[in-house]
Amino acid sequence: MNLSTSKWRDRVKRCKRIRTALAEWLVPSREWPFDHSCLISFVFQSRNDGYMGNSNFRLACAINQITEAVSKTALQKMRVEILVVDWGSQHGLRKVLVLTPAAQQLVRFVEVSDRLASLHQLDSPYSVPHAVNVGVRRSSGRFIMTLDSDAFLPIATTQAILAGLLGRRSLGGELNTTTFWAPRYHIPSDFHSQEPSLENIEHFALSEKHRLNYDRLNMAKFGGCAVAMLATRKIWETCRGLDERMIYWGAFDIDLFNRLRLHYCPIDLETQGLDFFHLEHYFSRQTLNRKLENNRKSNRQRKVTGVYNNGKNWGLGHVELPIHAA
Repeated sequence: MNLSTSKWRDRVKRCKRIRTALAEWLVPSREWPFDHSCLISFVFQSRNDGYMGNSNFRLACAINQITEAVSKTALQKMRVEILVVDWGSQHGLRKVLVLTPAAQQLVRFVEVSDRLASLHQLDSPYSVPHAVNVGVRRSSGRFIMTLDSDAFLPIATTQAILAGLLGRRSLGGELNTTTFWAPRYHIPSDFHSQEPSLENIEHFALSEKHRLNYDRLNMAKFGGCAVAMLATRKIWETCRGLDERMIYWGAFDIDLFNRLRLHYCPIDLETQGLDFFHLEHYFSRQTLNRKLENNRKSNRQRKVTGVYNNGKNWGLGHVELPIHAA
């Protein structure tokens, strides 16, 4: 019987999924690297591929800006870490990112080879769920915040988060039973493509906030667009991260939100006076042509059946990955 090319591709893809799932099921998962002295892990994921422009500059800004806020905060012997998952780079991010000396002390890079990344992302150019989960799985903080690689947090926002986790202020909910989500204001690419200083970016963002494109979060009917999510380590362990079947573009954040709300209360951090920004990589949100600027296959939304979808080895928990300092 003759099969069409597309059917053959589907068969090959199914065989790869079955083979990978079986291999992961047979291998025991590794222990979490929990460290009681680490207050929070900020988790980023990216690849050194120039994604939609100056991606390395955007990531470096995100890291350096958080570090600047941490350096100005008294943590009473508590530690902060920044973890960057380098998902399939040919030339590692740690060799090209321009980080401040302070950032170099906080950052660790988890490197996933191109071959290993390809095995799990299949025909997708990049699997965000796998990359995020790799970082979450290897973080050491009591709290874990995952962020887009082009998130930009004003100094006051990061300091407010740290103060909330230390019990010095409220973030709007009880820390052990709440998930915290961040909307985003878009800093236009024609501004940050000139690679201004962190101080100039923050000044522009805060002074022009009322003019910027904005993705509001609908907490009643969540539609995605959060630039960051914060939760306790226990909550991340319980939900097992983003659904790793959703290897294509979008909807994985919606799925995570809907699963978590079965047991935990979601809070919009903007309602607590915290501002979050996004270093825009599209030419214009108002005239966005996704077929031209992001012509990727999209995930379909899945019916929520429980708080987790992944197996015990989510986040490549069965694989020992190289972790490097900056």
